[in-house]
Amino acid sequence: MLALRLFGSLGARLHFADHLDEHIPLTGRPGSLLAFLALSRGHFFTRSDLASTLWGERASSRTLGSFNTTLWRLRKAVEKPPLHAGDVITSDKRGAIGMPHDAHCVLDVEEFEKLVLPALVKPIERLDATDVEHLREGAARYQDDILAGFIDDWALREREKPRRHYFN
Repeated sequence: MLALRLFGSLGARLHFADHLDEHIPLTGRPGSLLAFLALSRGHFFTRSDLASTLWGERASSRTLGSFNTTLWRLRKAVEKPPLHAGDVITSDKRGAIGMPHDAHCVLDVEEFEKLVLPALVKPIERLDATDVEHLREGAARYQDDILAGFIDDWALREREKPRRHYFN
């Protein structure tokens, strides 16, 4: 199972059932691609859309070649045994790339949202002790803004979603 930490700086670990976890160093473009796909879980994108969204470059054959190299490096880094190719990142019938809903991946941001969102939709007078405890647990997980070191437009937009939930 791949565990991603997006609060603060990007962190990734492979969890194994029979031995210690393995830290996966992800920086630069592979890290940016993984973070984007994880936050867009269940959505699939063409290679040119991903290249232009993530790196703001006009899609060209050179850019797409660079993207393909980045995708290969990312898959090589995260889809190690016991994971298989396609367990975390896959492509659909049209060749679009994404992280499926059932990917072998746990995200700290998703865990945060599972804790706080059910309570945030309730009027305050209807919160029970379990709701309050979940809000406390969720707030404790919010150590820093997500992808704190990223300055790309897509990351700044994504950063606002959990920040609003945290302040609420």
